[in-house]
Amino acid sequence: MPALPALRRPALGFVLAGALSLGVVVPAAGPALAQPSVPGAQALKSSARPDRGSSGQGAAAPVARKGAGPGQFGLAAASAPISRSQVIARAETWVGIGLGYNQGATYQGYRRDCSGYVSMAWQLATPGQTTNSFGPAGISRVIGKSELKPGDALNNDKSGNSGHVVLFEGWADSSQSSYWGYEFSGSGVHHRKIPYPYFADSDPSGYKPIRNLAVTDDATPAPTPSTYRGDVPIVGDWDGRGHTQVGVFRNSGGANQFVLRHDDGSISSISFGDPGDQPIIGDWDGTGHAQVGVFRNSGGANQFVLRHDDGSISSISLGDPGDQPIIGDWQGTGRAQVGVFRSTGGANEFIMRNADGSLNKILLGDRGDQPVIGRWDGGARDLPGIFRRSSTGGANTIAALHADGSLTQAQYGIPGDLPVIGDWSGAGRSSYGIYRPGNATFTLSNSYAGAADTSFIYGNGGTWS
Repeated sequence: MPALPALRRPALGFVLAGALSLGVVVPAAGPALAQPSVPGAQALKSSARPDRGSSGQGAAAPVARKGAGPGQFGLAAASAPISRSQVIARAETWVGIGLGYNQGATYQGYRRDCSGYVSMAWQLATPGQTTNSFGPAGISRVIGKSELKPGDALNNDKSGNSGHVVLFEGWADSSQSSYWGYEFSGSGVHHRKIPYPYFADSDPSGYKPIRNLAVTDDATPAPTPSTYRGDVPIVGDWDGRGHTQVGVFRNSGGANQFVLRHDDGSISSISFGDPGDQPIIGDWDGTGHAQVGVFRNSGGANQFVLRHDDGSISSISLGDPGDQPIIGDWQGTGRAQVGVFRSTGGANEFIMRNADGSLNKILLGDRGDQPVIGRWDGGARDLPGIFRRSSTGGANTIAALHADGSLTQAQYGIPGDLPVIGDWSGAGRSSYGIYRPGNATFTLSNSYAGAADTSFIYGNGGTWS
């Protein structure tokens, strides 16, 4: 099993939670897997190591040019071309490994301070530049806020501990009032959400957007199929037997059908919902077996419409347009609750609604990932995970978050497959599976591995376009 990259730890609350997302999965390629957010685990804070800004910077590396005298800065870029995704990937390598701020020390040849860290991400000459030398050295230029792209920076170009620089990853909200950034502050290396241009108590007026002249845009990937039409796989314990069975959700002639496959090979069908609805499955009543429901966006408002055993219907409003539904027993009460999965500004949020109406959030994965969530460790509560479609034509990746904060991952299926998660054998914990639309085949595994334990045809399949 391949190793996961360094932890990403934005400053948001961490709650163990999860569900199975049963809506249409729209695959998209993305960067390397990001592990979950766990506040406080990255670096110890103290009054001597401020959490924001700089604690001082070491001397800048000289940048020579023809005709420049000793110690003079040359007006030429100090690095070979580097792509925006490479800059972010390099910045990620210093997150969560315990580096302490020390402008007199180096790691991998670069100073362990704010500008040394950005110099490393930009692949400049060691030991790195300083906040007041990026511009004079001809390495960067000032840009406008609207021009910011991943791999650019917010720079306060004062010298010493009055200056500070943050690497820009992407906007955290549509209003562009905050962004995801990488920075080396006095308390360590952080990947976190930052108000634009910087925290109010740390001289935000001094920060200007800058761009390394050697950073290049990534090549535009070929478009991937994004629209799925056909049977949507659904899973649940239809009969209350302690293991997961499969089914499909089908819209035919304007009528929604939940077509459920039982252990004895029989099939039952439930009509529910309106055209355009997405299927959701959960034990709404705590009866020990799954019931059906739909997720509906009407007039900009999301509605979870739940069908109960007695035929009654209840409705819950939650989320924003563009959110995906997630369902799970967040608190281990024996009853499923609703939630939404939201991808904005390069960060994925799992937003879980508890029975009392309160919300909990967790960050996991990157833009383009899809939620696949189950009871990975057994026990009473569900945990989130990520499905990432292969961008190279190879196997897809499924990553599961465990209660101890670790991730396991497996390569499973091929591009175009739809993920399903369930306890196929009644072992008390969830595992992986896929539904392959091209031949309407479910392929299920009872272990965290790429090998299948059972495969069978069910439903009518579907197509991508």
